[in-house]
Amino acid sequence: MSVFRINKRSAALLTAGVFCAIAAGVCVLPASWLLVMLPGKSPVTLADASGTLWHGSAWVALGPPGAQRVLPQAVQWQWRWDAMALDISHPWLQGPLRARVGWGGLSIPAQSLRVPATVLPALGAPWNTIAPEGMLEISWQALRLGGDLPAGPVADLRWRNASTALSSVAPIGTYLLRVQGTGKPGATLTLSTESGLLTVTGQGSVNARGMNFQGQATYAPAATVADRAALDGLLSTLGRRSDDTVVFGTGK
Repeated sequence: MSVFRINKRSAALLTAGVFCAIAAGVCVLPASWLLVMLPGKSPVTLADASGTLWHGSAWVALGPPGAQRVLPQAVQWQWRWDAMALDISHPWLQGPLRARVGWGGLSIPAQSLRVPATVLPALGAPWNTIAPEGMLEISWQALRLGGDLPAGPVADLRWRNASTALSSVAPIGTYLLRVQGTGKPGATLTLSTESGLLTVTGQGSVNARGMNFQGQATYAPAATVADRAALDGLLSTLGRRSDDTVVFGTGK
């Protein structure tokens, strides 16, 4: 009967070899593993990933499971060992996005992107009924994901030159949804009108349990009789109507 003794040096070499093997394996893991790690019911996900976890690309898909729409441009990523960061690029981003991984979570710099509003119907109701047009501009402050949002403005979503197939008036206006952190879990939402023939306002909040939002829309003082007639169908579609004011909302 043989007894094998492993000294400290041999154990260290064995441990190092195991870690090297694991690291080498991770480096060549297919990018398709990302699809397994993403939430199954998310309205925004990735599809047809190729390459590896460290250098690859994937298509962005919008919509509920089973009815997703794949967007025409792919998102690409590459891990930069010299910077210990992940570079992410997409035609909609206003420049490369460099994400850094640390003990406190994932840090992303201030950045913005421009998205055609015509992609929103892929998310389902009510966007597939409204059939929006125009441009969505999304900008955010430097963030550290994985913790509470800092108090103050976090992100702005601006819908420029908003229009819809439900009205012959185009554009209807420009609208701003502001996300603000509270220094605690969750964030607050504020909807306002920057310009337009419809005045839209709203307040809400979002947290781990979901989103709660209440808003209202009405004709702007500048809207003529003809404008009001052209916007009447859209106003009635937005929510519960009382005279010239519509109340809409979502949440629990």
